[in-house]
Amino acid sequence: MVVDVQRLIDEALRGSAAALFDRLRKEEGEPELPITVPGSRTLTMLLRICVCVDESGSVSSTDPGGEARRATLLACDWLDEYSENPRDRIGLVRFAERADSINPVRAGSARAAIERALARGGQDLGGGTQLAPAVEEIRRMLGGHLREYRLALLVTDGQVAEPDDELRRLFGRLRASLDSVYLIALDADGSWSSQTHARYDSLGLSGVIPLKKAGGAELAAAIATVLVHEAGLSVLNAAGRRRFR
Repeated sequence: MVVDVQRLIDEALRGSAAALFDRLRKEEGEPELPITVPGSRTLTMLLRICVCVDESGSVSSTDPGGEARRATLLACDWLDEYSENPRDRIGLVRFAERADSINPVRAGSARAAIERALARGGQDLGGGTQLAPAVEEIRRMLGGHLREYRLALLVTDGQVAEPDDELRRLFGRLRASLDSVYLIALDADGSWSSQTHARYDSLGLSGVIPLKKAGGAELAAAIATVLVHEAGLSVLNAAGRRRFR
């Protein structure tokens, strides 16, 4: 199916990243990672990105395939090829009861650096789900870089231990430190759409993208779509896409 390219470009420029991703999913089934129009980037600052991945026990039902790490590596590949700024950097925070981080690396080296760090295993994250350590890692990683566009993407089912008032405080600190904060909601078991989302509706997030499944390139496509939107990039139609493995 051929996508109405100009309509997608218009949405990317004036609408939300979640709306663009939803449009791609409706029109193409499972979205592939977007291919950008050369020379279309409007963001002049470099991107400093943190992908923050929930690896607590509850994601065994909300991300049963354990796709978040693979999606982060695919996002590194995409950033290197399509973001149009080789100085863009991307890093990773993994959290459960505790948090572990890999500092942002330039796009061209990011996949190899993150892959090596993941292979080493990192620290034990524990069995619970505490968002506070992850928030502090994100702020440490991104907060002081005022001449860069600071963007965090939280990949989580939202089932954290903090009460609502603490959740508001934590996201308030994130929003005060960064330029954009997105949540990609893992919803394979339906718990996000049926109940958990209510805790996050009024937190002032830049956008929320719910995913019923994170398999294939779906999660990586959601991350890349946010980056397309924030960098002000335009996207090609289906005929101009290729698959990322």
